[in-house]
Amino acid sequence: MTNADQYSYRDLLKNEFQARITKNTRYSLRAFARDLSMTPQMISAVLNGKRDISLDSGADIVDRLGFDPNRAQDFLDAIVLEGCKTDRAKKMVLQRIEDRNQTQEGFRSLSTEMFKTISNWYHLALLELISCEGSKSDLRWIASRLGVSVHEIKEAVARLIKLELLEEVDGRLKRTEFHVSALSDIPAAALREHARQLLEKALVSLDQQGQHERDVTSMTMSIDPALLPEAKKMILQFRRRLCRFLESGKRSEVYAFVPVLFRLSQPRDKA
Repeated sequence: MTNADQYSYRDLLKNEFQARITKNTRYSLRAFARDLSMTPQMISAVLNGKRDISLDSGADIVDRLGFDPNRAQDFLDAIVLEGCKTDRAKKMVLQRIEDRNQTQEGFRSLSTEMFKTISNWYHLALLELISCEGSKSDLRWIASRLGVSVHEIKEAVARLIKLELLEEVDGRLKRTEFHVSALSDIPAAALREHARQLLEKALVSLDQQGQHERDVTSMTMSIDPALLPEAKKMILQFRRRLCRFLESGKRSEVYAFVPVLFRLSQPRDKA
């Protein structure tokens, strides 16, 4: 799959349709067509790749679906991308999409001090657990679900509220609208500690979780190190696309995704 194949307005429409079915099992293609002010035959042809939509129609669609500005721009750029005739034009549109998604798309970058404050793994896990269906604001329930002490959860809640990543509304805990992302200038020690904790959790999952609950795979490659910066951008985009996809369904569990790309061989100048 090429980079261009990763950005499809048809996939965005399919994901939106599926998300609406998840929320309302009686929701149908006819209802989706109605919400888009289209006929069922027309939207079916679009989703199946038998009919294209224009940029003007795309602008109407994002308004009708209530997409936020970043998601709307992704949708419109995906329409432009599909219409590109040359690789150069595709590359320019792809770069625009990727540059925007690295800094926007509802992600809030954590400053150095913020990240150090909540670097223990259960802070971010707490934010996600609160988003699950049937979640409770009871500290003992949260502690039990995450397998840590009530004291740790109490302190974590206080930190997250102070950083405006969590809020209390009518006695219930509620996360704010942002996902969080660490800036590249976070001290290596803080990032290493956070990564170490998650990797340790991953090792425990090998023994305590069945294969149907996890996916742990690997591949070994001979590579050109000069391509690593571009590879990191691709991994970033995949992580966020995967996040959007998994969060579009019914949320009931908290998962961590820890992609690890590292060197197995010794540097040639040391061999």
